[in-house]
This record gives sequence, C-alpha cells and structure tokens, in this order.
Amino acid sequence: MMINRHKKILVTSSITLLFINIFSGNIPPNQSLKKIGINPDFNSKALAIPAAATKGIEYKPPSRGAPSTTASGGARVVDWPPPPEGGNRIKPAFCSFPLLVSLVPENHFGLTTSGYPTFLWYVTENLASEEILREMEFELKQVGKNEPIYKDKIPVERKPAIVQIQLPKNSPQMVTGQEYVWSVSTLCVANGEIKKMMVQSSIRRVAPTPALTRLLGAAKSEREQASAYAVEGFWYDAVATLVKAADRNPDDRAIAEDFYSLLDQVGLNEVTAKVRQ
Repeated sequence: MMINRHKKILVTSSITLLFINIFSGNIPPNQSLKKIGINPDFNSKALAIPAAATKGIEYKPPSRGAPSTTASGGARVVDWPPPPEGGNRIKPAFCSFPLLVSLVPENHFGLTTSGYPTFLWYVTENLASEEILREMEFELKQVGKNEPIYKDKIPVERKPAIVQIQLPKNSPQMVTGQEYVWSVSTLCVANGEIKKMMVQSSIRRVAPTPALTRLLGAAKSEREQASAYAVEGFWYDAVATLVKAADRNPDDRAIAEDFYSLLDQVGLNEVTAKVRQ
C-alpha cells in the first residue's frame, strides 16, 4: 500500500514542532528552546557564501520491493465549525487549490531507521492566507489498525512554510518492519460545503544496512551523515539530518543546496522553486 502527497516551534510535554520559515530574514537571536525558527535559505550571509566544492548529495531509492504507484489524499464533507467565541466564522480556503504537499518521494515508500522519525510538509500560499481556518491535524497510523499511534493539531502560519513534526518519545515508537501512514489535513470549502482535505504518505521503518552503518561510522559531519542516509535510500533520515545540520550551521549554504537537491530528485521541483523564490 502506498499513499502519497497530493508549529513557530512549540515544545509541549508531548511533542516538539519545528517551524521552518522559508521567507523570513535572519533568525532572531533571542530564540529559546521553546521557540525555534530555521530558514532553509538561511540568511543573506549564507547566500553570499559559495557552496562547498564537494560532491552533491545523491538519493538512491531503496530496492526493497516498494510499490511503484501512488495515490493522493482526498476530501470529505464535514460540519461547519462553530465560530470562535466573540468572533465571526472564518472563511476556509477553497478545496480546488493545492493546500498541503508532503515532502516525500513520489513513487515509492520512504524509509527510516528511527522509531521516532520526523515528517515534513509544505503549506502552500493558498492555505497560508488570512481567510482560512488556520489549523492542521497530523495523524500517524500503523497499516491495518484504526487507532492512530499519535495525533496532534497544529496552527497554520500566515505565510507559506515548510513544517516539520517529530514523533514524540512518549508516544509508541514505530516498529521495525512495519508500514505506517501519516497524514495532514485541514478544512476547505467546495460548492458551499466544508470539507476536510487530507494528504497522506507512507513510511516504513527498517533496520540499518551494513553499508549504512559503515558510512555513518566514517561520516565527519551531519551533512555527510545525511549523504549516507540518502545514498542508502533512507529518505526520512536524510532530510531530518539536513534540517538538524542547518540548525547547527545556519551560515552553510551547502546544506541548503543539499536540501533543495533532495526535493528535486524526488519530483518536488515546484516546492523547491517556491522556496527559492
């Protein structure tokens, strides 16, 4: 089964949410652990620094019998939500426009070695307006089971953004060898009806390969670790490691270029173009 694409960080007792602001300038220096922003374009200083003259990152899809077909999420009719206390009902975005894009490979499962992986998706400009119900719902389920192992509601910022969420350590961890489906949904309107628009993607946890273990042991930086994950076909680990590297090295443009390159390699060129715009 393959289902595919088409918080400002808040740290609570249950989860850490990483908001990646793709259009802002420099990150405020007084950010605390409870409020973190990362800019994939980093800042003007980083953009002025040429990327390091090293071999670019290469993602090699896993050859583990992953399916070659994909299906996108749909929309179903729901009740109009009540207006906020003391306010007027907010007009949702129209369902006819793309609202959310999961940052995953287009035609195969994404793999992870982690029991608590991270998930990324893009909030488009159609959703990030001032006229929508600014809330998304994240959910992770094991295939074949009805109850999610984790779910949470996330506010939508008033600007296009890449959002990352990490499965918290106090939730059940993903089991090696098992397939899961994660989804992000939001409300939209079509023909006068409120619908819940959802994008879904598949993820499978597998054990590290011997080659991956060797490459990670030889890696001298998080960027090299991300490259090791990518060449061995571990999409989720590669992207998450790059985001972590960007946080630690905000002036390193090469990390941003690796991030963009990974998106391009799995068919997410339109998102990359928007991020670079």
